[in-house]
Amino acid sequence: FPSKEVLIKHQQFSDLHKKNLEEERRARVEGGGPMPQEGTQETRYRDRAKERREKFGTPDAIIPGWKRRLDREMAKDPPIPAEQPTVEGIKEDNIGNKMLQAMGWSEG
Repeated sequence: FPSKEVLIKHQQFSDLHKKNLEEERRARVEGGGPMPQEGTQETRYRDRAKERREKFGTPDAIIPGWKRRLDREMAKDPPIPAEQPTVEGIKEDNIGNKMLQAMGWSEG
């Protein structure tokens, strides 16, 4: 430590920290909370899917092959093609064209 004052200040804060930790441990024991172990942080896996199934139940029946049937249904109806740009270009009354022209854009 650079000086004796810094060392004393460090010791005081260390003692305060130890005192606060001890008070927290005592409060957890009195409150019935879990007691943390020194140097370890316990992480427990929480099965949220199991909790959801217990709360809401499982589906009545899972229909086998539903994905294949859905794929076949989708194949029957061809996808709608996206709108193609016009051959003539964007018309003068188009709002996008007006905005571009207001910003100084010109065709060419």
